[in-house]
Amino acid sequence: MLKILKIFKYILIIILFFFTYFVCNYILSNKISYIINQSYIKEKHPVDIIFIGTSHVRNAIYPMELWNKYGIISYDVSGNGNTIPVIYWLLINTFDYKKPKLVVLDIYNFAPNNKISNEPHQLHSAFDFLPLSKNKIKAIFDLVDENTNAIKKDEINNFRYELLFPFIIYHSRWNNLSSEDFLSYKHSETKGSELTSRVVKFDYRIQDYDEHKYDELAKKYIIRIIESCKNNNIDIMLINTGFNATPTVKMFSDSIPEIAKKYNIDYIDFTNMNIINFDTDVSTAGINVHLNFSGAQKMTDYLGNYINNKYNFENKKENKIYLDWEKDFQIYKNDKYSMIKDIIDLDQYLVMLSDDNIDVLIELFNDNLFKNSYFETLFKNIGIEKKNISGDIRYITLNNKKQAEYINKYSDNIQTNIGLLTRYDDNNSININGDNIYLNNKFLYSKNENSVVSFDIRVIVLDKETKDIIDDSLFYTDRNTGKAIKLGEYTDKYVF
Repeated sequence: MLKILKIFKYILIIILFFFTYFVCNYILSNKISYIINQSYIKEKHPVDIIFIGTSHVRNAIYPMELWNKYGIISYDVSGNGNTIPVIYWLLINTFDYKKPKLVVLDIYNFAPNNKISNEPHQLHSAFDFLPLSKNKIKAIFDLVDENTNAIKKDEINNFRYELLFPFIIYHSRWNNLSSEDFLSYKHSETKGSELTSRVVKFDYRIQDYDEHKYDELAKKYIIRIIESCKNNNIDIMLINTGFNATPTVKMFSDSIPEIAKKYNIDYIDFTNMNIINFDTDVSTAGINVHLNFSGAQKMTDYLGNYINNKYNFENKKENKIYLDWEKDFQIYKNDKYSMIKDIIDLDQYLVMLSDDNIDVLIELFNDNLFKNSYFETLFKNIGIEKKNISGDIRYITLNNKKQAEYINKYSDNIQTNIGLLTRYDDNNSININGDNIYLNNKFLYSKNENSVVSFDIRVIVLDKETKDIIDDSLFYTDRNTGKAIKLGEYTDKYVF
């Protein structure tokens, strides 16, 4: 009897040890990996699609927009610096927990002829969320091999164990813990995507120092991905988001049509299409181009329409079983609205106005912004044309389909594409669909200077369904920087 109790005691100690280890490992770990991907493997509903690739995909495809338009359940399980071999092993590991009906793989070859990127810590974002398993061990030992140039030879084994047991590097995070670290997992309402309003001038002038060597390694893993999907009865299609790629990367992408044809799978090369406007739709320039919100809306629209016509996915939007997804969409939509409210710079604000969940009313105080080619392009991107702006135009309405109507300043009681617009000069207000919106004065007077700050435009953003006002902002051109900015955080400098 004493012997049995002793054995039981040892078993209990071992169980408590591993329980304590795994709890501490989760609490102390960096939650980026969990936030991005754990919602996917914990999803209670069958998943229609997963999108996978580098951060290009995370910035370019919005699963919640696909839910809203087509009732499709999808996730983005992409990650910064994912190479094709990393993507293969990430898929193999996630197949242990969840198998989608369709995998959409971006073949953009981030680090040609390498299994991992030159920033090996990015593997933590890809794999930390996964429990220790046979496939995770196989992944780490295959990716972090003796031939890697990203890690010093004498540090390879330590790095492998660090990936398998993240507690090794996170054990010192005690002082940085927050309440969120103790949650079971962080639910992602964006389903893995990342929204950005940043807009930059696209730089076509790149220099390539690569040796132009075809990447046989990436080809091998692409084929392994395709065959693994087919062996698991999962459809797969390929896309390419490698805009402005180096010749070596392009050499690889140019070989993909032959592979797709061999395996009879679809391939969409976005780099050979005119969907993206490089003057308005990118958030980073150079050889590693990422899309902003405007570009992502266009790519998501195109891909969603293509998939909806090609594959037979049920529209689940009206099915009450999926009410949790509709609730997540409302949170996602409100987060977008919060982004709009928080933006100060007009160029980023205009990027967010490409959202097709909103209607917009613009009040023009002058046409100065349309004399600026940069802003002219940004306005045109959302459907507002300079050629339609004249001295008599006071209001522009823009519906969720990005169709603009131009309203004469003398007009009243006009039925517009966003509703009935009534102007009341006597009480300095306008009325949209029965709701009074009070107009601010055209000028702000500086407390510290004997000068006048003149507004360029006022923008009122409304929810397309409820017609609730999301934001009501005035923009003016700052004389010191030349930037068009929102009157917001600077309010205390001025009086009306």
